[in-house]
Amino acid sequence: MITTAPIESALKVSVGQCSRAGLKQQNEDCVGVEVPDAVSSYTKGIAAVVADGVSAASGGQMAARMCVRSFIFDYYSTPDSWSVKTSGQRVLNALNRWLYSQGHSEGLAKEKGYLSTHSSIVLASNTAHIFHIGDSRVYRLRDEKLELLTNDHNTQVARGVVYLSRAMGLNLNPKVDYREVGFEQGDVFVLTTDGVHGWLRDSEIVQVLGGHDSLDSGAEALVEKALLKGSDDNLTAMVLRVDSVPEASQEEMQRFLRERPFPPLLYPGMKIDGLEVEQILFESARSQVYRVVDPLSGECFAMKTPSPNFQDDPAYIDRFIAEEWIGRRVDHRNLISVVERS
Repeated sequence: MITTAPIESALKVSVGQCSRAGLKQQNEDCVGVEVPDAVSSYTKGIAAVVADGVSAASGGQMAARMCVRSFIFDYYSTPDSWSVKTSGQRVLNALNRWLYSQGHSEGLAKEKGYLSTHSSIVLASNTAHIFHIGDSRVYRLRDEKLELLTNDHNTQVARGVVYLSRAMGLNLNPKVDYREVGFEQGDVFVLTTDGVHGWLRDSEIVQVLGGHDSLDSGAEALVEKALLKGSDDNLTAMVLRVDSVPEASQEEMQRFLRERPFPPLLYPGMKIDGLEVEQILFESARSQVYRVVDPLSGECFAMKTPSPNFQDDPAYIDRFIAEEWIGRRVDHRNLISVVERS
């Protein structure tokens, strides 16, 4: 019987969040996170979003809610065959069209419509996918060093007067930034609106989070600190800590290995990656299989290499890489197991 490894994600995160109206009468910020079941975590990842509705717009509060709730719901409704980037971008494009149409109906254009910032992060396998428009922010905290992963989309028109240059619902063709960054176990991602980061230095954010074991209390402390320093805006902070990281996905493995050089044709006595070739077991125009030995341990392995004839063929490379990815997930007495070597 052929068995396959269970589809489950070893990706685990802890989350803390806090959102307050501050000195304003209503809170036009919105924050949300979705940690789905094991299957959806494996295929779609874990999504977190903050949004800051533009207070000068008539529908700013509703726009922020839509930028969080609709993004999360619609993202997880996209086909599993779509990449994170494709899913996120298509959902945001559709959401922006709805916000724009709402803001330009029933005379609302005169009141500046439905506008909001949007900063989201989707953690899938060991890659963080960031979608961003406006001046809310996404940071990564690693080894007590805070790195800003987004750029503020605003313009200073006078001293102390700053306007958003990009926002959801502002026009029909929004330019939403997209970025991929790797993450490791122990990394902390911090998502904030400008009511928080506009009043805190990076060193203060690091200091505040370092003083709290609970992520909820850490997010709350960021909000409290900004209020004490004079923040007069809505305040939102979300903190996500990566507790465990799974192995790389097939897509990530392909992207990494495409950048590596093809090995040459090998002959007995030659060495590669610490292994010595003992015998050519099979060779064709498409691939070669060798019997190799580890000189240190004496262990013998079968090693398959791609043919140099196809080093410029992306489809061939993807199919070859997929063999290892599938091999790790199939177990049968008549199949050779894929060996992990450090």
